[in-house]
Amino acid sequence: MQSPLWREEWEFAARGGVQVSAAEREKDIFPLGEHSLQDYGVFSSAGGMPVHEPEPIGSRRPNPLGLYDTVGNVKEIVDGFFRLSVAGRRGGAAGGSLCKGGSFRSKSEEEVFPGWREEAPRYTANGEHRPSDMGFRVALSGIAVPSAQRLHALTQVQAGDEFDRQFSLPALPQTLVIFALAFFAGAGLSWSVLRKRQSTEPEAVSRPAPSTREETATGSKPEPRPQPQSRTAPQSAPKPKASILDTTCINNLGMHFVLIPAGAFLMGTAANAGRPDEQPQHTVRISQPFYMGIHPVTQNQWQAVMGKNPSYFKGPGNPVENVSWEEVQRFISRLNERERTWRYRLPTEAEWEYAARAGSQTLWSFGDTGSSMRRYGWFRDNAGGSTHPVGQKRANAWGLFDVHGNVYEWVQDWYAQDYYSRSPVRDPQGPESGATRGFRGGSWIDGEEKARSGRRFSFAPDFHDNFIGFRLVLAVEKSPRQL
Repeated sequence: MQSPLWREEWEFAARGGVQVSAAEREKDIFPLGEHSLQDYGVFSSAGGMPVHEPEPIGSRRPNPLGLYDTVGNVKEIVDGFFRLSVAGRRGGAAGGSLCKGGSFRSKSEEEVFPGWREEAPRYTANGEHRPSDMGFRVALSGIAVPSAQRLHALTQVQAGDEFDRQFSLPALPQTLVIFALAFFAGAGLSWSVLRKRQSTEPEAVSRPAPSTREETATGSKPEPRPQPQSRTAPQSAPKPKASILDTTCINNLGMHFVLIPAGAFLMGTAANAGRPDEQPQHTVRISQPFYMGIHPVTQNQWQAVMGKNPSYFKGPGNPVENVSWEEVQRFISRLNERERTWRYRLPTEAEWEYAARAGSQTLWSFGDTGSSMRRYGWFRDNAGGSTHPVGQKRANAWGLFDVHGNVYEWVQDWYAQDYYSRSPVRDPQGPESGATRGFRGGSWIDGEEKARSGRRFSFAPDFHDNFIGFRLVLAVEKSPRQL
């Protein structure tokens, strides 16, 4: 279902999924790396030359979720009303349509930040106001996404006492919003015209009923949105096929995968917090989405493919360990043959860190201090000297369990200590050759410091021990079609 975005949806997407603190929300933006804010959008910066017209969409860099022009170009109408005196989740009552993102006329960086909260940068206007720097972006909604609890239940693993049953994926609604990469700019469309066009959609958009806060300044409630007329398709008409990728998938072995979006992130760790092989920090772009296992491969999944269980700590729902990189390659080859595909593989080191960070730039996906490690992973202080069933701890923001601790995870790349100084920006694959293969994530045997998102390790490809396992990637067969 296509509809305008709620302002919270817009801001989440504009931030690129990056988590920020409440104190920084008004002025923070996704990490820019070596780039400036004007590399991501056109606006009239203070003291610079004024800009008199928008650029063609997609002319500048996308944000980490692959969205173009969330910074400047044209301000975008979002679904909500503005009233300065009322702070409500869906906006205030009277005051006009609400816009976000700034435009080519914006005079400062602050005016194009995703969370800017003063009324002027939100450019309130009555419903018929049609400025030349206002456009909009649409959302495709109504696609069910399992909550973190549901993903955990799908693993069929009993949760331990430490599992918090109340958590859910932070900042994500239960209905996924797929954002169109293109938006409509400079068309002279007002909020009223946009609403009229939306009402001609063949299905109704599900929205909460208007509250008393959404009444107009005169005290009357807004007119009800027109309901679409029923359209009966001919019996011979085929049902339209989905034009986007499924957000989760399950294979014949019961392995559960979640879709990781394409995007960019800052790989590595700052010099004052990391080791030499984690530097320099550098921008990496993952150009294609991919599916990643929501937890490491388990012992029962390994045994179903290989016929035996090499693990030291036995347990069908525990991660398989004591497997070398070379043995993992044999497992992947047999699994691909069994599933009649070529799509299973190990993640690259860049893919692993991108997915583990899940939009964060902190030392762990959950923050910059290890005090929350007990809630997210099994490590030396709480593991009791062994592995544990997967999925018992909290997932990261993208629904991945056990990325911090339990077992280390092999990645595909050869390892080189200085690789970050020569890594390409787009889809790095690691060195062409080497003596050791990389692994990531920390384990039951080590402290929380070794479970940091950016921490790197390596061993010979034939090395195996009871603290190393792996997680699979399932490559997509094709990119999503244009919406």
